[in-house]
Amino acid sequence: MTSRHGFSGRRRHCATAVVALLVLGGCGTAPDRTSSPPVTSAATSATVVSVGGVTDVSTYATWADPRITESSSLTRVGDHLITVNDSGDPAVLYVSTGTSGQITGTITYADAAPDDVEALATSPDGTIWVGDIGDNPRARSTIVIYRLPPITQWDGDTTVTAQRYEFAYPDGAHDAETLLVQPDSGDLFVVTKDASGGVVYAVPTLDATRTVTLEKVAQVAATVTDGVFDSSGEHVLLRTYGEVTAYGYPGFQQVATATLPAEPKGEGLTLGPDAGTYLTATEGAGTPVLRWRWTV
Repeated sequence: MTSRHGFSGRRRHCATAVVALLVLGGCGTAPDRTSSPPVTSAATSATVVSVGGVTDVSTYATWADPRITESSSLTRVGDHLITVNDSGDPAVLYVSTGTSGQITGTITYADAAPDDVEALATSPDGTIWVGDIGDNPRARSTIVIYRLPPITQWDGDTTVTAQRYEFAYPDGAHDAETLLVQPDSGDLFVVTKDASGGVVYAVPTLDATRTVTLEKVAQVAATVTDGVFDSSGEHVLLRTYGEVTAYGYPGFQQVATATLPAEPKGEGLTLGPDAGTYLTATEGAGTPVLRWRWTV
């Protein structure tokens, strides 16, 4: 069933599903999880347009640096938009301040040798989480999440020391491109990119001294390429190449789905600078970062 707003799927809780989104939230660490929720199923221009339930689409910025060729994730800290290239890049993040699309700074996390970084997330205190979780051939025995301290110098080249955490799936290797930080508890989640249907795995604890086994908590859409919690922590938005879906938290029940603007290789999603807005990005040199509003 499709509503008059262009959403499909269940409308249960839709009035509260898409709320005013301000900043990406979460604590600096992921506390021990004493219990887990049950597994549940579940063309660009600055001219204002409407695509399904997604409205007010415009160009927020256009990447104007030759180093950005495969923007694979987005996150924001204040006015600073942070991205990372797809697999093959060294341990470096790219910072673009404002809407120019120029790279105004880089963040190198020292003593790291990432395999396939595909995901970024931030906590309210400015902690940056880097998800070395890509695995196209499904061959990795473990994945890694790096925790970077809050950045104090955004312009120019900055080097920080990152804390490394290693994890294993309980059911074999998966490809994944989404890392989530819950804004109140600081809990971390990895969402797989399986074509048969994505799975949400919780990080039960952060322990740098051992490999921690992730906990399966929910099933979601197939081919998820990025996601973000809203500022209330009550909903998660997950994107694919063509759609964005809101899920309730903690049960990850699907509440609404909308069509995204055309981004053939769209692999970035984060909260926009204004309440209720989002930013999305796609791979490719000189590609735009889109700003849009999701209304019900």
